[in-house]
Amino acid sequence: MQTVHRFASRTLLPSAPAFSPDGRHAYFGARDGWITRFDLWSQRVDVEVRAGQQLLGLALSSDGRWLAAANAAPHSLVLFDVTLAPAKLFAGGTRDGLRSSAVASVHDAPARRSFIVALRDVGELWEISYDPRAEDIYEGLVHDFRMGEGLPMRGFHNARRTRLAEPLVDIGFDPDFIAALGTAAADPSGQVVNLDVRRRIATLPIAGRPGLSGATAFLWQQRPVLAVPNRLRGSVAVLDLKDWRLLREIATPGPGQAVRSHPRSPTVWADASLSSEGSDTLTVIDRRSLEPLAPVREAGRRLGPVEFSHDGQRVLAGTLEANGLLIAWDASRLTEIGRLPMRGPVGVYRVGEHVAGRSGGLR
Repeated sequence: MQTVHRFASRTLLPSAPAFSPDGRHAYFGARDGWITRFDLWSQRVDVEVRAGQQLLGLALSSDGRWLAAANAAPHSLVLFDVTLAPAKLFAGGTRDGLRSSAVASVHDAPARRSFIVALRDVGELWEISYDPRAEDIYEGLVHDFRMGEGLPMRGFHNARRTRLAEPLVDIGFDPDFIAALGTAAADPSGQVVNLDVRRRIATLPIAGRPGLSGATAFLWQQRPVLAVPNRLRGSVAVLDLKDWRLLREIATPGPGQAVRSHPRSPTVWADASLSSEGSDTLTVIDRRSLEPLAPVREAGRRLGPVEFSHDGQRVLAGTLEANGLLIAWDASRLTEIGRLPMRGPVGVYRVGEHVAGRSGGLR
């Protein structure tokens, strides 16, 4: 729990950094459009480029070869290669160009070797493959693919569009990246969109506002389940990933941002950082019984979402005040093992194999 290095970043970083598969580089995106590649080995900034004027998020491909940046201004998605040289520009909006849209978010889907892109002002999800062997994309009606009807686009680095009734926000995924989960601005109930058949297939039975980007999946009684925080009510919903049934609703001290677990941990941790009361408490849930254990508290501090260390033995959380702290606990004993004063609110992010392994199976 000692500082190895500090460097001056650009201001207003809207999302977590993306880490290269070998753990060498961290990619930071700033709200004003600048992308910084930081070399963790030499501890220096080695490349900076500007993707736009207002950046909303970025994602690095699982093979580390492509970086995608989502912009609100101008309405665009920019694809960069590993050197951060621009590779392709996608105009945000409908294919016919009649409706323009900010690009709300971009996500890496390692199991599909593609990026999933959400538009903010148009009801569309895009899938942009970075697999050179990706199948061709056919737009419009085609009677029989075997007859060569339609004019296909190459699947590699082109957008396969899923059209929806309204835009989705706060997007998460199942572990195999077959389903995208999100909520609409006018309808806070969660929606399930199958990325293979490219349509909505279910509505989640969760009252309030499910925080689907902060959900986590694990095995419970040999079945895959998804734990979802509620950003309006103090609870965590546990869903069956096979049929989307609500299996359990677990009370927490208040609404939180995220639920976290680790393949080697027997527990699930949930914050209550969106609460006016109870934000100093982390709820620890037993994965076998789905019952809360003794809570972890830091009186007088607002605790953000936790992250696990690579080996699953430590849990880290940052406090969200101006004089922030980074606190580490033993994940099994729930005892504090160290803290590090920081100069501002703290965000904690995973590095290395645990990041790359998020596309793997459940344990």
